[in-house]
Amino acid sequence: VLWSISAGEKVVRDRSREFYSSLVKETSININACRGEYEYDQIVVTPTHDVDAYNASVSALKSSEGFSIPSKNIELLGAKYVDLTTIYDTATGEEPGRFPDALVPIKALRNYNDTAIKANENQSIYLSVEIPLNQKPGLYKGTLTITLDNTVKTVPVSINVYDYQVNEETHSRSIFETGWMFESGELDATENTVRQYAKT
Repeated sequence: VLWSISAGEKVVRDRSREFYSSLVKETSININACRGEYEYDQIVVTPTHDVDAYNASVSALKSSEGFSIPSKNIELLGAKYVDLTTIYDTATGEEPGRFPDALVPIKALRNYNDTAIKANENQSIYLSVEIPLNQKPGLYKGTLTITLDNTVKTVPVSINVYDYQVNEETHSRSIFETGWMFESGELDATENTVRQYAKT
């Protein structure tokens, strides 16, 4: 089974698909992006039988005007999972499970023979795209191909590039809380020291 969900949703490996039923979208990759930014989308694989190895590839992404997004700007990543056996923040109502942690290039996972999926467990696959600053605006389409042992599945990919550019440099400052009072360990615990911590 292939299904789609927001890229920002962490899909727990050993949690049923029904748990996410209110969040499941049409099975496709749909990305809206501006020139000069990265964007992601996520497909989840939940096989009905054990899979020894999975793989994924994506075709060229082209617009109806004949423009394309360079293949070097597209990357496929697989989620790696970590076992969380104790939930300390009990107010969330969260339960233990195998939570997604790192996103690793699928090529690297395959090099280490780390692409097995057990039956009825979830495997998230992410498509990451960097839109070049000179990319022509428009709708780019292609196909994501997912191979599960000898079974091949395809998913439509659509990337809508807006006629808007994200600046390469930003000058807005961030706010850093120093509530843990790192500065108290200094010999000079003055306001000036606090400000130095906030800057770094």
